[in-house]
Amino acid sequence: MPLVTLLIVMSGLLMIHSCEKETKTEKIFEPITIVKPDSVVAKYNQKDGMPLEIKFVTDRPIVYAQALYSIDSTNSGQFNLAGSDTVFVLFDSIPNNNKKTYTGAFTKDSIKIGHKVRIKISMQALGNSGVPASTHYFEKFMRLDVIK
Repeated sequence: MPLVTLLIVMSGLLMIHSCEKETKTEKIFEPITIVKPDSVVAKYNQKDGMPLEIKFVTDRPIVYAQALYSIDSTNSGQFNLAGSDTVFVLFDSIPNNNKKTYTGAFTKDSIKIGHKVRIKISMQALGNSGVPASTHYFEKFMRLDVIK
């Protein structure tokens, strides 16, 4: 008799456990979230490159998301737009999505050790009138310190 009771209890626990739902919701608290690297300041080894994963989200459709980089050889702490180049561009000619993700890598082997790479990440979404609006423009900066 105890064996039958044990089987009933075990099958009941198995059925209850199999009914549990595992839902993992990712909370995003800002329009531009840098997932990789896990900080806005990171060490960049030219040989390995720097994996990038950046998430964009807003309540309006996103027109474009982009990242530009400039090399700060003087440690000025400023992003130089005139001397910048493109890391990536995500563009929709007919915006209809309010979430985008860039996954890739930053590789540039001609940067001298000790210099800093400043990256400007920006996103433009449609405004309430259906055209891009300055109220729906967001940007974030990150820095890569070049090491051996």
